[in-house]
Amino acid sequence: MTESSGSGGVLDASALLALVYDESGADRVEPALRRGALITAVNWAEALSRMAELGDPVDVSVPRVRTRIARIGPLLIVPFDDMDKIVRKSSRVGLVVPMQNDQFKVARFSLAGSSKAIERMLAAASERLTDDQLKNASNPPAEEHL
Repeated sequence: MTESSGSGGVLDASALLALVYDESGADRVEPALRRGALITAVNWAEALSRMAELGDPVDVSVPRVRTRIARIGPLLIVPFDDMDKIVRKSSRVGLVVPMQNDQFKVARFSLAGSSKAIERMLAAASERLTDDQLKNASNPPAEEHL
């Protein structure tokens, strides 16, 4: 994908899939891409995984997505941690949630005070944890079996 300012917002997997498969809501994704949008690597992988479930292997789906996006505008795939940093610097955030019948719900809210609230929450949580719990939390097992 090409460089993007991110002024078009952040796409999730469902928005990307709506665009690629010309589903309801694709027309809302296109303006975001024209302004330059971002997607986290996590959501990118989720979209490709879903496309594979639908029968499009990665070697087919990646070129398909790139071709579709190239006709509209830039999409930058960013590591999740980079997105976290962007959000922490933002003054407000908007979330788009897919609903039933191809409808979307949009929620916008201020992030004023959110960093301090998160810091306080983490401090309170760490006060409640024992030393052993803290040690285990900072040294997770190398491999986890389900």
